[in-house]
Amino acid sequence: MSGAGRPWMDASRIAVESAAVLSKGFARYLRLSQSHASQMLDLGKSVWSDFLASYECPPRGRDGAAPGQTVSELSLSGSPGGLCRSAFVLESNKALPVRARVACSPFVNDNGGAAAPIPVVFDPAEASVAPGEKIRIAVEAGVPEGLAAGSYHAMAWIEGFPELSLRVTLAVSPAAPLHEASARGEAKTAASKKSGGK
Repeated sequence: MSGAGRPWMDASRIAVESAAVLSKGFARYLRLSQSHASQMLDLGKSVWSDFLASYECPPRGRDGAAPGQTVSELSLSGSPGGLCRSAFVLESNKALPVRARVACSPFVNDNGGAAAPIPVVFDPAEASVAPGEKIRIAVEAGVPEGLAAGSYHAMAWIEGFPELSLRVTLAVSPAAPLHEASARGEAKTAASKKSGGK
């Protein structure tokens, strides 16, 4: 069916997939110290500042979106020491191939707006998108040990698609008390010994 007379069909768009939370055991390699995470945050701020200085960006509202932008939302959740995963699909309805590159602002706490050392990775972070093509972009966010429970958010923009933006939200649950984690570890060890003694 032709899209004539239906201009909404000509718009590029973002389709968000459901999120997944990986256990601490699976994400142990990502155990981030606060000092290392702070360094990553400083680096992210520097890169973001350079990016904004290199491109003319239109004024943005309180939600981080420029006037006329379509804002999609991707929700993540996890606990300190864990890794959150999700993905979105970028669909291009532009007439020519576009070189797309994802840039993301630092995460901030919704209660007070303080910056938080939360590293986020987009894969691929840069790709060539042909007319009518859809590409899946994976999102991974590591929740540093010691990060306070609460709600955080960041804004992501896609170079080549100025009409689109993505609000990434992260709900951080309280860390499990040490005595509960220790009890679970002892129970697992006891069960393992019992199984091996049969």
